[in-house]
Amino acid sequence: MAETVKNATVHNTKGDLFTSFNVDDFDIPHGKDEVWRFVPLRRLNGLHNGTFPAQTTENVEITGTPSEKISKTDPRVGRSAAPVDRVGAQAFTSAQEAHYVKFAAGTVTTEPVQITTTGAGTDHTTFAHIIVEVEEGAEAVVNLHYQGSGTHADNVEFVIGDNAKLTVITDASWDDDAIHLSGHTAVLGRDSTLRHSVALFGGNVVRIIPRVRFTGPGGDAELLGVYFADDGQFFEQRLLVDHAVPNCRSNVLYKGALQADPSSKKPEARTAWVGDVLIRANAQGTDTYEANRNLVLTEGARADSVMLLHKAVNGQTSLTSLPRDTFVDIPEYGENKINAAYSYGGPKLLVQTVEKLSGLSVDHYVEVGMTGVSQMVDAVGGVNVCLDYDVADEDSGLVWDTSQGTCQTVDGTKALAYSRMRKSDPTGDVGRGQRQRAIISAVVSKVASPSTAWSFSRQDALVDAGTNALTVDRSAGTMSIAQMVLAFRSASGGGLTGAPPIEDPAYSPEDADIGETVLLRDTTAPDFFSKLRDGKLTAADFNQS
Repeated sequence: MAETVKNATVHNTKGDLFTSFNVDDFDIPHGKDEVWRFVPLRRLNGLHNGTFPAQTTENVEITGTPSEKISKTDPRVGRSAAPVDRVGAQAFTSAQEAHYVKFAAGTVTTEPVQITTTGAGTDHTTFAHIIVEVEEGAEAVVNLHYQGSGTHADNVEFVIGDNAKLTVITDASWDDDAIHLSGHTAVLGRDSTLRHSVALFGGNVVRIIPRVRFTGPGGDAELLGVYFADDGQFFEQRLLVDHAVPNCRSNVLYKGALQADPSSKKPEARTAWVGDVLIRANAQGTDTYEANRNLVLTEGARADSVMLLHKAVNGQTSLTSLPRDTFVDIPEYGENKINAAYSYGGPKLLVQTVEKLSGLSVDHYVEVGMTGVSQMVDAVGGVNVCLDYDVADEDSGLVWDTSQGTCQTVDGTKALAYSRMRKSDPTGDVGRGQRQRAIISAVVSKVASPSTAWSFSRQDALVDAGTNALTVDRSAGTMSIAQMVLAFRSASGGGLTGAPPIEDPAYSPEDADIGETVLLRDTTAPDFFSKLRDGKLTAADFNQS
């Protein structure tokens, strides 16, 4: 049995993640874990922490070819890979046996083999382990079909021999209340071929993790996926193709669509897709391609950061950042993260939510697209921003070397990465909001600087960039926008910027299935907004971290 290793163990690459068949070797995941950060853990019916409903025997039916049930201690089990997370290990630990399908060497199966898993119902949990082996020179087509309701987790292994070919079609047609987490692992021999397709339309929460590993040259893997998320559905797919030998090919293409009814009381439609291709040092001649494309059919976008610019009667100006995950009461929708207001009802509902929280009347709305802001940064000749620690953040693309100074002049590309970086910031979204304010403030300052005012080329570029970056409400005329710019500069220059007092940056409400949120401090936040309205704020009133 593998030595117990915790999730925080340092590893060389994503292909070298800790794996184990033993559920006790994994910590219980939480929302801050990288591999779980998108998943609504409270909706998993306890698959992640062992509190799942009563386990019953899985209903797996295999037709079209002989199959057998084998012990989990059989040497044919676990050849592709062990699970990389706790749910996968839970599925292996809890499954009673493994379902084994073999296509003998040199055979060609013309009709698809059907492997159908039927859920046991809403009050039951099932676990399964399925192995599909295609021996040397054989060809086969397998259809993995999921249906019904219930809570289900499984591991599916594909062992493909030399010169063999396997086509896999995964059809997740669950009822809308089903919970399904699945790990697919494939190992390809010399000159073998895998065609792996996923069609994901049903289920409440469905998470599929395909992992492909080449063991001989000439392997060819194609991973295709299509998914459609509707009201209340969450779909996540994480892929890894590990090129460790020469002259192998991989092609990954996933396409999805999201549609949600803003009037629905269900959680919004959400999808997450993470694709990684690892090319190791000895994998010369690798040919690889990867893409994910999504179509949003309804208003499902979420606000990244919400800033409240206020000028009090006494003239005091302040700029308050409301982290995107701030826990608020959305009018007619109930408690949720503040960025959900934008998803449910666009700018109008977001404004109403901010008004309810702050007690202010919002006169104008300006939507700032950070991609457009990066163009504005280039238009003004770059801006100066500061960060006092080194960063190499893969997701945002930010590389920050403090040996070059804690304050640096950055172009639009680096400014965008700077404003989007979150995972490498110990304060998370709060810090990201702070950096976004810094970028916008720096742009505003440069706009009014002589170097811009007297440069016609910069002015032209700035107008073009601003058109792409800003969306304003119809009542905001030129004078109003100018006044907002001046107020923004005044707030930034006076140090009256930051977030309201925060009680818990990782609050998980018991009665709202929305993951971790930012909880404002009940004892001081009302006083903060009262001071804001009256123009009596000081820099010490803000959460500056």
